[in-house]
Amino acid sequence: MIRNIKNITFVFALLMLMIGFLSCNYQAELNFPDTSGEQIIIKSITYGESSGPGDGTIVRANTTTFTLIVENAENDTFTITWVNNNDSTTLSENGVSAEWTAPYASGEYYVHGYAYDGADTAAAICKITVTNTLPEIVNIDYLTTTTGNNTIHVTVSDKDTFPETTLNVAADADTGSITELGTTVINSGAADFVWMPAGCAEGITVSLTIDVLDDNPNTVTKTLEFYYQP
Repeated sequence: MIRNIKNITFVFALLMLMIGFLSCNYQAELNFPDTSGEQIIIKSITYGESSGPGDGTIVRANTTTFTLIVENAENDTFTITWVNNNDSTTLSENGVSAEWTAPYASGEYYVHGYAYDGADTAAAICKITVTNTLPEIVNIDYLTTTTGNNTIHVTVSDKDTFPETTLNVAADADTGSITELGTTVINSGAADFVWMPAGCAEGITVSLTIDVLDDNPNTVTKTLEFYYQP
């Protein structure tokens, strides 16, 4: 499949030329040229996004389509294969195109497209950055001084709304006890907790920690204090 490469300088120049063509902005892998000059070449690898700013990023769990433009001087029949090499999500192949659904975890991911005409192989790589925005604690309403039970109303939100983001809100106090009154929020909304002073001494400062977890998972934490004096 791979023929002997006689001129390393020629190959390097060819790779640089291919990089210039890649509308995915990224890089070409090894191209194994036919020494007669009739090699197969990937002229471009493009992608289309269902959610993203068009700069090589896509919002988690959205789907994008990759497409190869292949040039073959010999006009041979060639086959296309696709590989996503650093995540476990599904890559659905359809000839020169492939659909890929981004994982939930943010980071850089690489999709490879290969064209093979029975003698030579060309390959290109598209790098896509997956984003998963941190959730936000918008506001916390509570009594800074309480004579008994203290209701804590936590408003949260997340900018990633397609697909929906499920936010799990938790509260933990260093003394007393916490009762949860609904802790799951979709995209944005509020979760409520009640702090109860069972077994607490009078005249103490209570430390309360709020955690918000999204589907990355990303966690945002905020700590507050209030005074208990019955």
